[in-house]
Amino acid sequence: MTSEKKITLNHFANINLKERDSNAHGIKMLYPLYLDIIYRRQHIQIKSIIDTPVTKELDNLDPASKILLSKEKELIQKIIRFEESELGDNHRIAGLGKRLTNYRASIFVWVDDYLRVKLKKAILEYVPDDKHILNFDSRNIPFERVFDAAKALWPKLDSYINLDLFQQEISLWKQYFDLFPRKEYNKLKYPAFIDWLADDHNYKFRNILLKVGELDETLVDESLSYFNNILRLATIDQ
Repeated sequence: MTSEKKITLNHFANINLKERDSNAHGIKMLYPLYLDIIYRRQHIQIKSIIDTPVTKELDNLDPASKILLSKEKELIQKIIRFEESELGDNHRIAGLGKRLTNYRASIFVWVDDYLRVKLKKAILEYVPDDKHILNFDSRNIPFERVFDAAKALWPKLDSYINLDLFQQEISLWKQYFDLFPRKEYNKLKYPAFIDWLADDHNYKFRNILLKVGELDETLVDESLSYFNNILRLATIDQ
C-alpha cells in the first residue's frame, strides 16, 4: 500500500508586506498572515483566511485565532488529501489558494442561493413585469418564507415550475441539513464543499434518504449527481 506523502504546514508573518500599527506604546510593525505549504517537493505560500495583521513572532494572536489556525491547517490537509486521491501523481498544489475559496464555501448558502435563483428564474420567465413584487435575493428573508409568498402571489405557480419536483428538492435539502447541521467558526463553515466531496456526504446522504425517506430514488440520484458535479467543477475539476 502506498504511504501518504508528507504535508508540512506552517503559518508565518509575511514580512515583505509591512503595515504600521500606531498605539500608545509607539509604532509596531505588523504583517499579513500567510501559510507555508510543502508537499511532494512542491512549495507554495498562500494568504491565511485570518485577516488580522500579526507581529513577526505571531504573539498578538488571541486564543480564538490560535484555534482557527489549527482548523485552517486541518482544512488544507483535507483538501490536499482529497485532491491527491483524485489526481494521483498528477496532483499539483499550485493554485490551491484560489481553489480554497470554493472548497470552504458553505453548502447551506450555496443551496439556498440555488433554490432562490431557480424559483426567481421560473417566475420571471412567465411574468417578467413582476420582478419587483418579491425580494427573492435577500438572505434576511428565509427561503421558506419567500417560497410561501411566491405560492400566494402567483396562483398559477405550478405552471411556471414543476412544484412537485421543486418541493421534493426542498425536502431533500432540509433532510440533508438535519443530518449534517450547520456549524460556523469565524470564517470556517460546516458543511462546506470539501466536506461533501472528501467526507462522502453525498453517498451517506443517499443511503440514509433511501432507507428512511419517501423521496423518489431517481430524483434523489439526479439531484445528488447534479450538485456533486457542480461542486466538483467549482473545485477539483476547474
